[in-house]
Amino acid sequence: MLNRTGVSGPASGTSVSLQNPRLEDKQPKRRHSSMAGEKNKRVKIVALESSPIVVVTSPLLEPVIDTVMIDDDEEATTATSSPPVAPDHEESVPFRLSLVHGNLEQSYAAPYEDPQRKRNRLIREKEEISSARDRFLPKREQSVARLSELETKSTEAIVLEACLQQSEQEVETLSQQIYPLKVALNSKTEELAAAGAKHTQLEEKYRKAIEHNKIFGSIVCDLDVSLRSVRSTQESLSAELELAAKNGLPAEPDASGSSGSSSETSGTEEEAEDEDVEGQTGEGQNIEPSADLSTSPGGTNTSLPPGPRDAAV
Repeated sequence: MLNRTGVSGPASGTSVSLQNPRLEDKQPKRRHSSMAGEKNKRVKIVALESSPIVVVTSPLLEPVIDTVMIDDDEEATTATSSPPVAPDHEESVPFRLSLVHGNLEQSYAAPYEDPQRKRNRLIREKEEISSARDRFLPKREQSVARLSELETKSTEAIVLEACLQQSEQEVETLSQQIYPLKVALNSKTEELAAAGAKHTQLEEKYRKAIEHNKIFGSIVCDLDVSLRSVRSTQESLSAELELAAKNGLPAEPDASGSSGSSSETSGTEEEAEDEDVEGQTGEGQNIEPSADLSTSPGGTNTSLPPGPRDAAV
């Protein structure tokens, strides 16, 4: 079986087309001799027995017609045909570099692919992309939800930070207000300590005044008893004198007169002392209850007359 493939390469690219085998017989035989005449304007075609793909390399600016004869029992043969003569102004145009190999004489032709395979491949790629999209959509939704939560938390953090700053300002203001109160409290504490010391001193004075009043009351009681005994003696002596005067008995100059004068003088003195003692006892009786009162200033009684013990105290 004999197949003939024609390859034409225009200036913009390379295309592959099938030609009728009968037209090959009408080709001129000078195609084998044109291979050495045109340098850098030839076409090299390589055909492999095991692969139906044909790799074509040709200059980009000149159209080329290539034919490949493939037999099932023989090796592939390569034939070249001379391209049409290009005008003189086209020969001065520089060749473009190949995008694949970087060679001036070679360019890459895309391999032929079955449309059905291409369609299946595209469908498979689309399914893979859809599955990947389906896998990533929940992650995207989770990321969006997480982002919204983080935004909410950031907003709450901003609000809490503002509240914290306000609280710090309030604490600073309160500390400034508390400082003078602390100073006043310290001064009041010192005053209270001084008042406590003074109160202790006043309690000591009050205790001493109570003891003094008790001693003075006992002394007044003793004086009252002695005064009563003196009064009774004076009354008995005055009664005897009156009885003697009524009876007209003469007064004894040595003993009775001296005793009478002494009794009179002692009586007058005793009366004066009795009046003084009565006044003192009256004052003592008025003072003694007041000694027990706890409302007396300083624990002392101002109504008591100063005595020798008061001076000693």
